[in-house]
Amino acid sequence: MQALIEHIKEAMPELLLVDEDYGQLDMIDSEQDTYPLTMPAVLINADAVEWQNRRGLSQMGVATVRVNLILDCYDDHHYGSTTEDMIADRHALLRTLTEALQGFRPLGTDCAAMVRTASQFATANHGIKVYSTTYTLEVYEDFEPETIKNAAVPKVNIEILDSI
Repeated sequence: MQALIEHIKEAMPELLLVDEDYGQLDMIDSEQDTYPLTMPAVLINADAVEWQNRRGLSQMGVATVRVNLILDCYDDHHYGSTTEDMIADRHALLRTLTEALQGFRPLGTDCAAMVRTASQFATANHGIKVYSTTYTLEVYEDFEPETIKNAAVPKVNIEILDSI
């Protein structure tokens, strides 16, 4: 997650927040004490990994990562408002984010490239626009038997009895 956060921040220095998604957008109207959600922001959620064995104790997983670009759209952007170009600016930010992530390998050689698989756009309270993009990537983990608890070769005791 950290490599992904750093990569996005380097590609998009104009973002005020790049973080793991732990419900910041859902807490915007909450009385709960939390860090403020400053925009433009990107929140990242590694939703799930489905694992399967490759060989021995090695596994390959298909990870799903959801990246939310969150923008404040409080200003009026209707035709004739003289701020219509802000719509194009929002889409340019989304394009920059997509270009930064499509093909990126957040785990280096321990994963395949990120591939965009879905996009969804929603409006939240307070004039907030959320551009949600889902990526999948294969991740690889290799384990040696000595690193796995109880995976050692079983011990066999053989007793030789004296015959009478």
